[in-house]
Amino acid sequence: MGIFERVRHITDTDLRVVLTEASEPAAALKRYILKLEASLRELKSSEQFLLKQSEWLSTAIERNLKLAERCEVRATRALEADREETAREALREKRDTLRQVTADERQVLRVERSLSQ
Repeated sequence: MGIFERVRHITDTDLRVVLTEASEPAAALKRYILKLEASLRELKSSEQFLLKQSEWLSTAIERNLKLAERCEVRATRALEADREETAREALREKRDTLRQVTADERQVLRVERSLSQ
């Protein structure tokens, strides 16, 4: 259930409660408004967290892509120096780094989907 859907559900439920509490409509309406404000603060906080997470992941992706490039350069230099094991190690590190980039990109897509709901 998305954040907006949850807020809508809470709003619908709370509105029904307010309507049934007709004995003190002013007090009930005030409680309802306070609950809505609290829900709105929670929603904004969640959205800000998701935005920060997206920024952090984007930074991590950029950093890991640069690391992968450096690993490839290191592997090339190691082969030129006839150090095959060092080259293999650099290529393994590049492969692992690119796997992490892929995982981070998937996470960014999940965060963006959450924000668009």
